Amino acid sequence: MSAFNENNPSPARKIIEIIPYVMRVMASEIRQNSSNLRPAHFQLLGKLIHRSWTLSELADSQAVSAPTMSKTITLLEERGWVTRIRSEADRRVVLIEATEEGHRIIKEALTRAENHITSLLESLDSDEQKKLAEGLDILRQMFEKESPAYDPLTSIKHNPE
Repeated sequence: MSAFNENNPSPARKIIEIIPYVMRVMASEIRQNSSNLRPAHFQLLGKLIHRSWTLSELADSQAVSAPTMSKTITLLEERGWVTRIRSEADRRVVLIEATEEGHRIIKEALTRAENHITSLLESLDSDEQKKLAEGLDILRQMFEKESPAYDPLTSIKHNPE
């Protein structure tokens, strides 16, 4: 382990420092959406547009209690973004699914955030953009090896139209 050097920060320190900036930009774009979508809702809907989840699975994935998750799901249900459905396999199990409106909201928010970040990247010349893309590919590969669990938010397909 190397000690932090303020004059020459390590790549690890640079990653730690940049992530909050990226997350603030994403959160700001998400909040500007008139649909009242919050960053935590964005993350939940990102999971739900790929498959159904039980309440306890969602609570575990977000590191919150089941009652807290239940309140959040009720709010999303009231907004028409998710629905609760009884499992065909086990009628005792209730599954949470994103509605068509939930799919629309998440894709719209993702497109807004991507468009904003794209506009920020336009200030880079083509060589800088290429270097950044290559570095991000390396970073993704490294973190995917460390945490191979599937994160559906990274594979949201959208069509910016």
